[in-house]
Amino acid sequence: MVKLYRFFSRFEQNFHLGRATIIIAVLTLLSRIFGFMRDLLLAKNLGLSSQTDIYFSAFRVPDLIYNLLILGTLSAAFIPVFTKYYLKDKNEAWKIANSVLNIAVVGVGALSVVVFVLAKPLTKIIAPGFEGPEFDQTVALTRILLLSPIIFTVSNVFSSTLLSFKKFIWVNTAPLLYNLGILMGILFLHPHFGLKGIAAGVIAGALMHALIQLPQLIQLGWSWRPKWDWKNAGVQQIVKLFIPRVLGLDISYVNLVIVTIIGSTLATGTIAAYNFANNIQAVPLGIFAISTALAVFPVLSEEYAKKELNSFINTFNRAFVRIVYLILPVSIMLLLLRAYIVRLLLGYGKCDWTCTITTFDTLGVLSLSLIAQSLIPLLSRAFYARQNTRIPVFIGLAAMLINAGLSYTLSFGLGILGVALGFVVASMFQLLFLIIYLHRGLQHDLRNQKIIRESDYYIVFNCSKILVSALITGCVAYGLLYLFALIFDTHTIAGIFLQTGLSSIIAGLVYLLLTAWMGVPDAARIKTTLNRMASFFNVSA
Repeated sequence: MVKLYRFFSRFEQNFHLGRATIIIAVLTLLSRIFGFMRDLLLAKNLGLSSQTDIYFSAFRVPDLIYNLLILGTLSAAFIPVFTKYYLKDKNEAWKIANSVLNIAVVGVGALSVVVFVLAKPLTKIIAPGFEGPEFDQTVALTRILLLSPIIFTVSNVFSSTLLSFKKFIWVNTAPLLYNLGILMGILFLHPHFGLKGIAAGVIAGALMHALIQLPQLIQLGWSWRPKWDWKNAGVQQIVKLFIPRVLGLDISYVNLVIVTIIGSTLATGTIAAYNFANNIQAVPLGIFAISTALAVFPVLSEEYAKKELNSFINTFNRAFVRIVYLILPVSIMLLLLRAYIVRLLLGYGKCDWTCTITTFDTLGVLSLSLIAQSLIPLLSRAFYARQNTRIPVFIGLAAMLINAGLSYTLSFGLGILGVALGFVVASMFQLLFLIIYLHRGLQHDLRNQKIIRESDYYIVFNCSKILVSALITGCVAYGLLYLFALIFDTHTIAGIFLQTGLSSIIAGLVYLLLTAWMGVPDAARIKTTLNRMASFFNVSA
């Protein structure tokens, strides 16, 4: 473990945006693989049952606390301010970090105690369709899971501090350990303790999530101090950025709350089906989009703090095009291959054909919003790097209202698919207005129309080439599915795997060749990397 830590430390010494993105993507992929295993075991052991609905519903209130106050909220306010102070006075920056940690833990802890007492009425709001044993079990599970937001608060302050130093490896190893804890709960504790055993695995995973980051943080110079300095200018600045951001709760999480409220009144297993579909489409979102946004955020914050606006725009543009390049073909493939993917990942044990159909129908609708979901984190962080939290908050609030209204209305005729469609429309709305207002903000900051026009041209020109390539790739993948259906027995898992896998690989190669031929920057980088690898193996041979 010590040798691994030293190796990772050397690897991170010289920061490079592309390398950081790859690190985060690879670790996110490993974490998502563990997440797939978690969902596979849940689907196999529980299927679309009331127990699965209870499990996902019990997360809603504890996760609401964490998502509302900490996740994406604290880091968005903390990183720009900590970075600015660290460049001037290291000791002052560490004082700010300790004050924020202590204030956040006490605040979240106090709120968790209140929620523990009010768990019954809150569960009635979150899951109005649950009654009797289902309701009681959800309340009990919720109270156990209330330990997780407190632990994750500590972990998030650790993560935000490490990200300020452009340290990504241990921050992104932490989710892997969290999923490992849940897997252990499912495999070893659930057979003896039921859902409470899985909840214990969640708490164990949260502890590992925090502790894995501690050694590197100590090495960078942090040590805990009982600081509680409300009057510190840096702390006050973080609070000013933090309060508006709280109101801008992530629309994707709000949608999960809406799903739980509406889904508890629909057929049994509705909540579970949506969560399974959401977890599948979150894989490319985490690997390609969130990894890029996380890697680029400290860079954007530092460039804006130094008033290097040209570099800020160039960094943003490269990240924007990279996300579109990676996500657009994936969203098309996910739409086309959704039935095969769900059958391969979840079609075992108690997850019967009804379970599979409901999940892949929901996944198909959600895939339509994947490009919007992928770009929103980058656009929001561009605002946060400029220390502007108001605009993304107002746009996010409007998107939430649209999401809630449409999801409720459409659920009457379309059920859970109506809820998913409401989320798609709200995500598109949020993306469009974030782009409009960020463009205006950059025009105001730079006051140089030539640079703005060049920036617009770079994004539109490259995204157009990506769109054409992705559509052609989708047609190729669709044709290959039918071709391989004639060759392989698609009534078996092996046949579906070969059909889906070969179609995806060949279509992916077609996409790479098309985008390289059209001169898309990221395709050129991939081509250069492959050429270097080929040269290396030729020389070795």
